[in-house]
Amino acid sequence: MTRPWQGPRLLLAVVGALVALSCQSKRRTFILVYEVPVSDPVVVTTMEFLTEDFNKKNEDLYNFRIVRVLKAMKRLTDHLEYQVNLEMRRTTCLKSELTNCSFQEGKLYKISGHPSSSGLCDKRVHPQAPPSMEKSSKSSKLDLLVEKIMKSMKRVIDDYSKLSLVTVRD
Repeated sequence: MTRPWQGPRLLLAVVGALVALSCQSKRRTFILVYEVPVSDPVVVTTMEFLTEDFNKKNEDLYNFRIVRVLKAMKRLTDHLEYQVNLEMRRTTCLKSELTNCSFQEGKLYKISGHPSSSGLCDKRVHPQAPPSMEKSSKSSKLDLLVEKIMKSMKRVIDDYSKLSLVTVRD
């Protein structure tokens, strides 16, 4: 039999646990974060997607093109995320033209009046799973995720094992 003062204490503990769980679920814990080379096929595809998406959503009359990629990061949380820091610049091609155009220079560049006619961008992309993976069960998705994490961790461990470590004794 419970004592009368234990009921409110139990209720308070349950409410505290629920608040803690709800706050924790909003935070993203990074399982793995590392820089990937710009020549990586996934990064190249991501940059093509970003350029097309930016040009579709932008109300400017001219297309934009990537000048250079500063950094590409791969983040693994509850999903896979690529973060690409890049520099984009306005081209001489109108949106209806799909050819590879040069960048705007001189009067055309100055008359543009667009505040972001040249600038740095920080974009995040969440790649979707291929259709074959979407149809699979949750447990197989988890198995694939664990397998990828283990491979990445093994690669990191191998890289660290190549370094010569010196231990200092007192």
